[in-house]
Amino acid sequence: MHNISKAQIQEELESEKRFSLFSFYTQWAVYCIFFIFKLELNVFIIISGILFFIFRLLAILPKNLNPRIYLLNHLSSISILFFFTACFTSIPRNETHLFINWQLYYIALAFTIIHESMRVHKYAFLFISFLSFTIYTIIALTLDDFFSVPITYKFFIPYLFLIYCTSLGYYINQFKRKAIRYYAVLLQDKISVNRDMGLARNVHESLFPQITKIKGLKFEVFRKSHNQIGGDFYDFIQLREGNIGIFITDVAGHGYSSAMVAAMLKVMVSTLPYYLKLDPTGLLGYIDKKLSTEIKSHHATALYIFINFLNQTILLGNAGHPYFIYAKKGEEFKEIETFGTLLGFGLHDPIVETKEFKYESGDRFFIYTDGLIENMNEKEELLESTGLLKILNRHRNITNLKILKEKVISDISGFSGRADFTDDAMFLAFEIE
Repeated sequence: MHNISKAQIQEELESEKRFSLFSFYTQWAVYCIFFIFKLELNVFIIISGILFFIFRLLAILPKNLNPRIYLLNHLSSISILFFFTACFTSIPRNETHLFINWQLYYIALAFTIIHESMRVHKYAFLFISFLSFTIYTIIALTLDDFFSVPITYKFFIPYLFLIYCTSLGYYINQFKRKAIRYYAVLLQDKISVNRDMGLARNVHESLFPQITKIKGLKFEVFRKSHNQIGGDFYDFIQLREGNIGIFITDVAGHGYSSAMVAAMLKVMVSTLPYYLKLDPTGLLGYIDKKLSTEIKSHHATALYIFINFLNQTILLGNAGHPYFIYAKKGEEFKEIETFGTLLGFGLHDPIVETKEFKYESGDRFFIYTDGLIENMNEKEELLESTGLLKILNRHRNITNLKILKEKVISDISGFSGRADFTDDAMFLAFEIE
């Protein structure tokens, strides 16, 4: 065998061990049919049966797989051939059961050939086939009470049957070996993909803002990707005079392609002309044109918030994203409805309508991606934005944002009955100082 990977060698050894366990039970079960006859037990039956038991056991028990398992299975197969041959020759002869006994013998030989073809070793079934033909011929030519059996039944039919089983065994063995090679390639690809996925995840993680503090703003973030990486992304844009822009997007789908588009959006937002970073309509309109002309295969929702700490105003633009949730200090959380369409289709110009409002110290707001509210409960009901609002208002008196975040996560998991999400999920909770 040439150019065999470690994965293929390991899988072949594991396959051989699985065969050993399978064979240990099935061959005993099949060959014990001989014991329905009144056998005259002899030393050959006992020794060959014990050897089969020992060799198979030695192939099954070791935890560390090594090529010795092939030899043990070879020896075990030879032992079982001699075992049932010894059993067959010990069956009492009478004319009534002569043909039945004879047919039972070469059927057992054929079963052994096909059984061996399920091993991964490509010569095992050929060796057993040759040995079966040899032993069968010796038995047919030496047992006196079978001289009366016609040549057709004693040689022609059994040989044809054994040749057919050998041919069938060849195809079974080839298919199994191809399946193992294919599996080994897939396993190698999976290892490579997982390694690349880990690298991509590290790169993807590095795109998220490393900011832990923003002057004038407290915040907590929750992120959960359906795969290792996803299309949900947010960014903080540091502006002059201490002002800040907050960008959140949800690229359609999840996985590599969505993460790549999210990374491109990160670059777009970072390299935008400064004046667009002060204008949600201009910023989201620019991204819409880029997506619709340069990346036609993907679309996204996005929300951009510009917080002006000097005049205490918030500018808000929403391009098809879940509504911005806002709570005046001491009041309930409410959705702020805005007009805007999905990014990437070039449907409207302007793509969004900017909304402006005043804020005060202690006000809170909550932004999220739709994967957060799309899990179903046992009654197949979605949480939806109304359910999320109920959860937020249930805990609105909690002063610590981190505890509020934990409560929201706990209640969402309690609603769906599981901790995972069917899509990428993310939310950011903010409080203005």
